[in-house]
Amino acid sequence: TPGLAMSQGAEAASTFGYAFYVQPCAVPLLRTLPRGDDGARTLCAALHVTFAVTCVAYLCVGLGGLIYFGEGAVPQDLLQGFDGPIGGSLAAFFSVYLMLAFSPTLVPLRETLVRLHNERTARSHAASPRPPEAPMDATDAVLPPLQNAALTTALISAALMVALLLPNASASLFALTGATGVCAIGYAFPVYAYWRLP
Repeated sequence: TPGLAMSQGAEAASTFGYAFYVQPCAVPLLRTLPRGDDGARTLCAALHVTFAVTCVAYLCVGLGGLIYFGEGAVPQDLLQGFDGPIGGSLAAFFSVYLMLAFSPTLVPLRETLVRLHNERTARSHAASPRPPEAPMDATDAVLPPLQNAALTTALISAALMVALLLPNASASLFALTGATGVCAIGYAFPVYAYWRLP
């Protein structure tokens, strides 16, 4: 039906947008790159490779599902289509992949929260009538080890709680965090913030 097709199209577009969540990760990692043209070339090369690999991976999974299961019979979750040793191997592979892929996405979230906190602290010190006590620079996103470990643990625990409480909602969560969250955080908000600069 047209309504179902529209719904599936919107979810597919949202999930495809989620594939490009790596874009917001690039900016916080800029300070780890070499300065000047070398750093810019390294960043561009890394982004091109990342987007190419992501595109190829999505095409392989999508076309492989169509070829293996046939049109209209592709399971929502790839792991639901396999059992036995193949299903176990796929589950182990995806578990390792998710463990390794989660860490880079945590970096921009943690850095953003630290910068927002530092900015707020700097403003409160500036508005204080008494002499400021050398507030932390708002551009500094490095925390002391204990605070860094505590914040990282809190962020990972929050993500784990979502996975534990909503174990079968991955498609809906990807649709929600895909085009909506990534486009807002990765594209709309930075442009708006740039326009609001003095």
